Amino acid sequence: MTTMPGEFSFRLKPYRIALLLFSASLLLFLIGLNECNFVRLSCRFGIFAKEMVASGGLHIFPTLYGEPYPDYPSTFTFLTVLASRLPGGVTLLSCAFPSAAAAALTLVLIYFTGALYSKELGIRALLITIGTYGFAAAARAPVPDHFVALFAVAAFYFTVRPLLFNSSKLLWLIVPLCLIGGFIFRGPLGAVLPGAVVFSVLVVERRWKLIFLFGAVSAFVLALCVGGLLYLAYCEGGDKLVKSVVDAQFSGRFSKAKPFYYYFTSGAGIYFLSFISAIAAVAVNWKKMWDKNSDELSIRLLRLFAAWALIILVGLSIPGTKHARYLLPMVPALSLAGAFIFEAPAATRAISGILIFLRFLPFIILALGFSALAVFSIFKIPFGFPVVAFAGSFLILCYAAIFTVKRQSSAGAADFIKLAVGVFSVLFLQITVIEPVEQSMEDSAPFVRSVERVRYGRNLVFYDMGPDGDELKYLVNLEKTFRPEFIYKPGDILKQKDSVIIIRTKDYKKLSAEIRDNLILLSEGRVGSKTSFALIPAPQSPAKPSAAESL
Repeated sequence: MTTMPGEFSFRLKPYRIALLLFSASLLLFLIGLNECNFVRLSCRFGIFAKEMVASGGLHIFPTLYGEPYPDYPSTFTFLTVLASRLPGGVTLLSCAFPSAAAAALTLVLIYFTGALYSKELGIRALLITIGTYGFAAAARAPVPDHFVALFAVAAFYFTVRPLLFNSSKLLWLIVPLCLIGGFIFRGPLGAVLPGAVVFSVLVVERRWKLIFLFGAVSAFVLALCVGGLLYLAYCEGGDKLVKSVVDAQFSGRFSKAKPFYYYFTSGAGIYFLSFISAIAAVAVNWKKMWDKNSDELSIRLLRLFAAWALIILVGLSIPGTKHARYLLPMVPALSLAGAFIFEAPAATRAISGILIFLRFLPFIILALGFSALAVFSIFKIPFGFPVVAFAGSFLILCYAAIFTVKRQSSAGAADFIKLAVGVFSVLFLQITVIEPVEQSMEDSAPFVRSVERVRYGRNLVFYDMGPDGDELKYLVNLEKTFRPEFIYKPGDILKQKDSVIIIRTKDYKKLSAEIRDNLILLSEGRVGSKTSFALIPAPQSPAKPSAAESL
């Protein structure tokens, strides 16, 4: 087992380590979000928060256009509303705050889980997690699945510590609370995944009596939570809402057809660093992991981490509804397993290759960043790009990667610095390049401002958008929430007197010439990534130019 030098070892008390890690991680996940607007999935959670603020009440589910949205309990939305009480109101920063806090707590637990073996393992697992793009990106957006990841790693920690390290068995009493916590934030999925993690631990450790006991307890907890959810749904919306809840959180998850292998191919790409490090660690220790007589603590833990990751990966592959963010509870297991690659004497060549790559990663990212700058400039694509901050940050990182490593007499310290520099290079790339470019290509706020300046109280109508679709990207940028009108037939367009019609460019081009000639263009911009028009029906006057002539 490799050991880092004393200057990289924590000598603080556990609660101070936890506070330090939480504060630093929270800052990393929130920095710069005050300058960002709602894009993509975050728009829906922005609407949820605005409607809860406007209604002034707390419901069992968040609402969309005043109607319950049964896919999520309202717990996460309630936390975003609390965060919005800070100066600024409902913003991306306030809506992402709960996710960032949950991700920071997850990192704390990842460290302490790894520290059951060694502090070095804990800090390396933490760094691998931070450098995993999908984890950090979700921490900087409103994503309730981060709470499932938090309760999954907590359930693992409070199961393994008394099981393998002779800690008080009273810690097992916390495990059912982890299932309840997951349910409160994410419904049945939030309880099942932490429960599956505990189940995998008990199976690998062959604790058959505990398996039956935990199975009974978890079944009781899940039944109690589901029964309570359905009862509250009935009290709030009757049989209709109960049916919607069952469809959204149970039967509906098996009706959409993404293939079983989705997570094994494209679905897991955003977790590349965790995946590749875990695969390398398992490959190096493969024979020992299958040796039943091997009682090394490192191998036992590696088996448990592998089982944790596998049960989530396979379990989530069964339902048809699949999203990459659902895999967040698997990332801690992958990172903890991947950290063992630095503990394996047989992996010297693999470690050397990884560290060489990480050492030169700042140069690679710097080159990619300025290449992107050149491409966007040539094709005149508008985007926000802090060139000075980007260049300065990565030049500093490059300097640190080259010169600080050379000055370290300890190989352990040099390896740690290379890993840290590579990981934070990825995070810098995300904050200074990827997010600004995404904001520039997805931000609907400029278009909304241009339309609202000339709407003058007219009705807002969306053609072939929504409900619960791209129109949210427009509405989230308005101060007040309301339900717009939706039309889907071309013949209904000219009937919208005293209305502003939002239509995608591609849909506008499909309209007949007669309809296009009777529309006036107010503004052109983007709703999300799609170019759109704001139109009004032309008065019966030949003097008015048509939208087609304006274009």
